[in-house]
Amino acid sequence: MELRQFPRFPVHCPIVFYRDDTRAEGTMVDVSMSGCGVESTARLAQGNYGVLLLHLPEHDPPVQVDVAVVRWAREQRCGLQFLRMRPEEKERFHRFIGTFDRKPSP
Repeated sequence: MELRQFPRFPVHCPIVFYRDDTRAEGTMVDVSMSGCGVESTARLAQGNYGVLLLHLPEHDPPVQVDVAVVRWAREQRCGLQFLRMRPEEKERFHRFIGTFDRKPSP
């Protein structure tokens, strides 16, 4: 059984992942304080690091994660871990997470 540090919540938000000169777009399908699940036609490989833009509802401009890493990748899904955000971006992201009922997704 997998034990998560933070609960995950279902979402449907566009994301953009930048790695070097590569841009990958996708949809965030779940989110927690430490990361997110993404669906994308772009192939993101486990271990890739990059900048992640989260286009969250009612948050303009997008929330920027300065360093994110692909922790797992299978077909058109992957899991990203947030490693570093500027304090003001982290505060905006925490406000977004705070809007969810505390019942995590299965």
